Amino acid sequence: MREDAELERLLRQLQRKTGQNLLIQTEDGQVLASTFSAKESFLRDAAEESVSIQELAERAKALSLDFTSGRYLLAVRAKDLAKGLIEEAAAAILEDDMEAEFCTRSACGDVLLILAVSSDPAAEESVRLLQSALETEAMTRVRIGISSRFTAAEHLRRAVREAETALLAIHTFSPICGTLAYRSLGISLAALQFPEEGAAAYLYSVLGDTPEAVLEDEELFRTAQALLENGLNSAETARQLYIHRNTLLYRLDKIQRLCGRDLRRFEDAAAFQLAAMIWKKRKAENYNGK
Repeated sequence: MREDAELERLLRQLQRKTGQNLLIQTEDGQVLASTFSAKESFLRDAAEESVSIQELAERAKALSLDFTSGRYLLAVRAKDLAKGLIEEAAAAILEDDMEAEFCTRSACGDVLLILAVSSDPAAEESVRLLQSALETEAMTRVRIGISSRFTAAEHLRRAVREAETALLAIHTFSPICGTLAYRSLGISLAALQFPEEGAAAYLYSVLGDTPEAVLEDEELFRTAQALLENGLNSAETARQLYIHRNTLLYRLDKIQRLCGRDLRRFEDAAAFQLAAMIWKKRKAENYNGK
């Protein structure tokens, strides 16, 4: 139709000026005009969950997209970072057996990038190199969440959620971290998914009536975190903190007096770690006005 062609022409003009892909759609989601390629639209629809799993599979087949050799999906978050720059950096950085296949920008502003993998190399190391290159080139902070490996179009929606969850974990628990893989989330995934209605009760059951006595005491909390990161190895923790072993034991005894948890015991240490992450999550949500 002539009207559709005119809409597309105007969108192309805006695309050249802004450097961004654009689309016009009705309230019910029908696309009237778009500058997205067929592959980009496919990925965008998967991210927004606007089509069924069956339709995703059918569209992948129509586009000759074969994921059986394995793919990773990256969610890249950076302020005002052009999608084209991410594509160029990925093409330059990634190894011979891993390439940037296609990407799009999600509704929340993250760039979603699919990596084609032929021999399942050390994907996380390649992504760390990509993140570093992007920060150097764009001079802005870049964070990347990595999905687990997937082998079918039907798994793409799950991969998008995993990569976005990894980004959320960076923001909530590891703000200095540049990249994070979903498969590495561990106990932080449990903290992210812990129901809000039970969070306060869990905190008090694990840490007593005043959880802030330990969690907001910088020295005690740093000591607890170091012990957890070192697998409850007291000697290594004391060495890392540059303190005498007796000083470490004094601090651990103080934590036990304040909250009733002996972090030298695995069960108490695991409960404390989950409680500390739930505490961080709630503080981050309060900070963002949620």
